[in-house]
Amino acid sequence: MRQDKTARFALLGLLVDEAHHGYDLYQHFTDPAGLGQVWHLGMSQMYADLKTLEASDFVKATVEQQDSRPAKKVFALTPAGRAAFREWMATPSRGLREMRVEFIVRLFFARREGRRAVTALIERQDQALRAELARWQVERSTEALDDFGQLVRAFRLNQTQAALTWLKSLRNSTPRR
Repeated sequence: MRQDKTARFALLGLLVDEAHHGYDLYQHFTDPAGLGQVWHLGMSQMYADLKTLEASDFVKATVEQQDSRPAKKVFALTPAGRAAFREWMATPSRGLREMRVEFIVRLFFARREGRRAVTALIERQDQALRAELARWQVERSTEALDDFGQLVRAFRLNQTQAALTWLKSLRNSTPRR
């Protein structure tokens, strides 16, 4: 369910700079050098998401006639869609499960905007993960967990620390341009 929303925000992000028809948008989700590395979005799901975005007034579709081919719909971002995308970009992913896809998609779009956007994204996510790590460390010291509970908690703590290490390396490897 959450991934569906991420796909919708990714569609909004692809429309930030210019309008696209559906097949153009779909190419981004199959590009092995782009969003295709993150997840696969089927064409039928993409069109369903575009329909939802259109019903929410986040995108506007116009029909373009073509000489020798069927007419095609061209999708453009509305001001409401642009605001929704900006708000989504400014929100850190909650937890590691969301970070695995959502953060990477946000990173894809932040890199298009430049170093400043990437740095801000990294800082927001770093703060969110540190808050989560601190909460788990407090819970670990106050909760009586059985052996399995301790294993699960240790796994989550180690994953969060690994994500923080990765964010640090990402921050250090971001070009200074």
